[in-house]
Amino acid sequence: MHVRLEKCFGEPVRFSPQPDGPALAKQLELGNLSYAILSPAEYAQIEDASKLTLLATGVNKLGKPSRKAFIVSRAGTGAKTIPECKASGSPSGVQ
Repeated sequence: MHVRLEKCFGEPVRFSPQPDGPALAKQLELGNLSYAILSPAEYAQIEDASKLTLLATGVNKLGKPSRKAFIVSRAGTGAKTIPECKASGSPSGVQ
């Protein structure tokens, strides 16, 4: 997924590790991250997921959702697709 994100953005993508889903959600809420990649367990830890916009899920070789990763952005940014995260102007950091 990392390689595909870099190809999508046309630039290196840095990873900003966080301890859990709530910490990632807080970083998104503060605008410190444009988007984040969360595991289903991390996503489930977030108390109020309404503050996030689900942009994509991982897919398997058959093109079906694998539900092993969710790519989310902060709600209200207007980003509906992954390339729009780059245009949002905030740092491109992901978990």
